[in-house]
Amino acid sequence: MAGVMALVLGQLSLASSEMDPAHPDADWLSHLHPSEAKEHVKAYEAYVERVLAGDDVAKLRQLAVMAGYAQDWAIAGAAAARFRVLHGINEVVAIELDAWTRLGEMDRAYATLLRLLHQQPAAWTGWARLGKVLRFIPEQQRALELLDRLDEELTLEGQRAIWLTARAQVLERMGRANEALKAIGAALDIEVSAKRVAYAVDLATQEKAFDRARMWVKRLPIDAQTQPAFGLAHAELLMAMGDHQSAMDVLTRTTATPEVLFRRAELAQILGDADRLHRVWAQMPTTGQDLSSKDAYYIGHTAQLMGNYGQAFAWFGRVTETPWLHEAALARGHLLLEFGRAQGWETLAGSLDNVQASLSALRRGTFDEDDIQHAWALEIALLQAAGLPEQAIAKITASLSKQPDDEFLLYTRAMVAIEAQRSQLAEQDLRRLIRLDQDNADALNALGYLLIDEQPRLREAYRLIHRAWQLMPNSPEILDSMGWVNYQLGRVDVAHGFLRKAYAMQPDPVILAHLVEVLEARGELAKAEALMAEADQMGSTR
Repeated sequence: MAGVMALVLGQLSLASSEMDPAHPDADWLSHLHPSEAKEHVKAYEAYVERVLAGDDVAKLRQLAVMAGYAQDWAIAGAAAARFRVLHGINEVVAIELDAWTRLGEMDRAYATLLRLLHQQPAAWTGWARLGKVLRFIPEQQRALELLDRLDEELTLEGQRAIWLTARAQVLERMGRANEALKAIGAALDIEVSAKRVAYAVDLATQEKAFDRARMWVKRLPIDAQTQPAFGLAHAELLMAMGDHQSAMDVLTRTTATPEVLFRRAELAQILGDADRLHRVWAQMPTTGQDLSSKDAYYIGHTAQLMGNYGQAFAWFGRVTETPWLHEAALARGHLLLEFGRAQGWETLAGSLDNVQASLSALRRGTFDEDDIQHAWALEIALLQAAGLPEQAIAKITASLSKQPDDEFLLYTRAMVAIEAQRSQLAEQDLRRLIRLDQDNADALNALGYLLIDEQPRLREAYRLIHRAWQLMPNSPEILDSMGWVNYQLGRVDVAHGFLRKAYAMQPDPVILAHLVEVLEARGELAKAEALMAEADQMGSTR
């Protein structure tokens, strides 16, 4: 329970400090006396008990989601199960399945899955959603166990093709592509549909099983071949085989949804057909029409492809549903970054606030660490570009109060602090990172580089950077640091060797500046001037 309590109480944005080992809760209640902290814990335990015993579906849903984020799976499962009993089956059932499988309670997971399958078909329920719900189980071996148990204990009859399709999807996610291809082939032997053929062709294309993919294309009746799912998969196959013109022909015959039109636009650009590209854009729906998030997402991408960046930004802003929401939020962030650099930030404050809100929502709405880190990096880049480094630091600090050992956030705050000339905060974060992971080469290098300018700490800087170099000997950033610290120690020739190698790997302006200074110190003025001229020429041609 401690994880979910930490998550909720952390939302008070309490400042974190070093954990007192005598009190395990001190890291997130560090401002309180231990006895007072215990009272907070008891109060939250009572709150959880009231929610689980009550019938407030909104609070149950919130508790299930928050407990899932905090990885308190017993609470997440209990809250999701109670929600299901009161409110019926919807997407929260995925949290319940996730929780029971993580806890190894496969009987409860199986019982939950049966309840899902026995519902009348609706937006989230029934056999048609079997494959979708199983992907939420983090250990796909557990999902496979549930499928096998269904096969053993139920008479599948009319659901056999659905079961085989779900099995193929699970096997694919497990990296067992050959078995997945066999399973989807068996499903097609039972029942052919455009979506099933599309999945089979996509899977075969990914595995470069082109003959099998072509065979499955022929299984679909002609009158069904204009369906978007199939047309997109067929075109992807042809593109993978290098036949772009045939892929365009297929997409031209396919019902023109925004996704299909976007793919046509991509192909037109590849084929160098500017006229077709503009004709495709003219076919796109207008802003006055009632469109789905998926449609808005692909119209936004097409506008971006056309160079209509303002329209792309607006269309991505109309995306409100997953799975398109997260990428749309990231796309808006990248576009806003370019707008700010091009025209300044004076008129973009409202857009910046909206994009920040979207990126924060993205982080709350996903377990994918790559997406979370991408959203953080983008938001911090936006705030820095807008001249708001202190706001960036405050935002990260609020999250660190809930996750004080999050290495990504610590490193990010340290980098922002360096840019903001808050070296004390940067050093604090980097030292904490090194305590958490003594082999964190990036943190060792960053701390060492930070200390180079302080003459009394130059030897410590060298030790830190040298350790980073031992861990990552081919990193151009660390090679640059090794060159610069050796130069500051008076080892000019050693410095030259490191910097020359770093610049050859990554012709960065900072590395160039260091290398030029070292060349000048060696008396190689002509080489230094030639290198600067070469860099200027490269910059002017980019």
